Amino acid sequence: MSPASGAPLMSGRILIFSVVVLGGCAKPLEVGSITEIQNSTGSKSIDVLEPKRVAGQSSVPEFSGDQLLEVRTYADTESNGRVEVAGAQCELTASDFKAGMETPAKVRVPLYRNQSSTLAVACQKSGYRKKMITVTAMDVTRQQRMASGAGGGLLGVAVVAAFDAAADNTKNEWKYPIAAVILEPDVASKAGK
Repeated sequence: MSPASGAPLMSGRILIFSVVVLGGCAKPLEVGSITEIQNSTGSKSIDVLEPKRVAGQSSVPEFSGDQLLEVRTYADTESNGRVEVAGAQCELTASDFKAGMETPAKVRVPLYRNQSSTLAVACQKSGYRKKMITVTAMDVTRQQRMASGAGGGLLGVAVVAAFDAAADNTKNEWKYPIAAVILEPDVASKAGK
């Protein structure tokens, strides 16, 4: 079989695998509203660093937009595996802003490319231990570039890596992944009952 004739077969297998694997995933819970952040800088906009930039402070990163960050909580069950649970009280904190919400939630957060704040997300729900995770922005442009090269095998990865090294990555798009908090049962509270 030539490589060209095997390509449609492999693509078909990947498509079937994706449909089977993703088809078994539960639909995410709906989010009722968007949570806005509270900043500690006095900014009137989502650009929380604007007052520092206007004041002429050096090394203040450039504002590159905002994102609706999804905050979701999950728990492992014996019968259904990992399932999304609603109603956890969460707090998102960063160096210059914070927000409180109930899951599932979407929070509008500012982006500053590779200088975007690391976010701490702490959630608690009755019957579960309080859990905190951190979420870091990722270079989406670079990830997409590398993923496209992976399809071309070792040569494709090498070509894309060389292109990436020569590219101006200062204007790449950065985004946060979903803040997925896995809650663990509070054994102590169950034992006390």
